[in-house]
Amino acid sequence: MEAWKRDYWGGALSRLLARLTSQQDEINSIQMFVMPIDGVAPAQPEKIVNIVRSHGMGKSRLVSELAKRRMMVSFVLRKPGETAFPPGDAEVSEFLLAGNAYCMQDSHTRAICLLVRLS
Repeated sequence: MEAWKRDYWGGALSRLLARLTSQQDEINSIQMFVMPIDGVAPAQPEKIVNIVRSHGMGKSRLVSELAKRRMMVSFVLRKPGETAFPPGDAEVSEFLLAGNAYCMQDSHTRAICLLVRLS
């Protein structure tokens, strides 16, 4: 927790911001040339970014710093009872884990519903 009070350093944030800007430019250029087919617009590119790194490598801090510069929704998924920093968002985890734990389709549907509601 003490590390979060210190100044953020390193190049990860500037590289991520550059990538997001580039991705947005690509989305904008695609949208200028997208024409509806039979009155139905094609699916739009998603504005979702996955950040995958090993445990303790600064993913949450990077996202926290990004949130100071860009509008975003982030959440931390942890199993119930798991303790780590930052703490997990229990409501989101509970929603995703509710239902039939042995049915991947149920979990997949819940994840899609969450992402659609956030967009």
